[in-house]
Amino acid sequence: MRNLLVVGGFLVIAALAFVIYSEIETRAMLTQALTQLDKANVEIDKLRAAQRVTTAQIENRILPARKTRVLVYHHPNGLTERDAARLAATLKPYGFDVTIARHPAGKRPDAIYVGSLISAEEAQLVLSHVPYDIEYLFRADYPRQHGGDPEGRTIGLGYLSSHPGAGDPRTTPARVSRRELTSLMQPKVSNSEFQQRLRKITGP
Repeated sequence: MRNLLVVGGFLVIAALAFVIYSEIETRAMLTQALTQLDKANVEIDKLRAAQRVTTAQIENRILPARKTRVLVYHHPNGLTERDAARLAATLKPYGFDVTIARHPAGKRPDAIYVGSLISAEEAQLVLSHVPYDIEYLFRADYPRQHGGDPEGRTIGLGYLSSHPGAGDPRTTPARVSRRELTSLMQPKVSNSEFQQRLRKITGP
């Protein structure tokens, strides 16, 4: 009888362990699925932004990009020299002034910079062609010596969130979620609303 109780106890413990393990595994799978869904939504928004730009071309609407600079840092991974050349070939016909440079750190990029006078349409066009995952945004007052633009007319790609800034709060990037990125890529966002959304993410 005692042996039966012991065996029964072990069976109950095993059953509970199985239920707990199954619940943990299910949660992990759900979290992974949601992460993949967020990534897919960002890629879809990029494609939609590119489509809107194509439509603008067909309708002979001119992008206000003639005074906008795009600074592209290339790396061994994430945004290679070849990726940078493709970006330049894509953006120059729209009137962007594209500059390509090698980043001395040589790490995989994870950040971008968007100036304070960049329009929603300009930013969405450029961001729709970024080949790496954007995880950080630098503030509009990011110092010029690090890749910022006091004039507000520059978009910076290939930036690193770990770039040293000697403790200057202006050099500390803000973490950006995929949901926040999606909000920046939404169609028919006015320029002022786009910049407000940027500031909400990055701070002053």
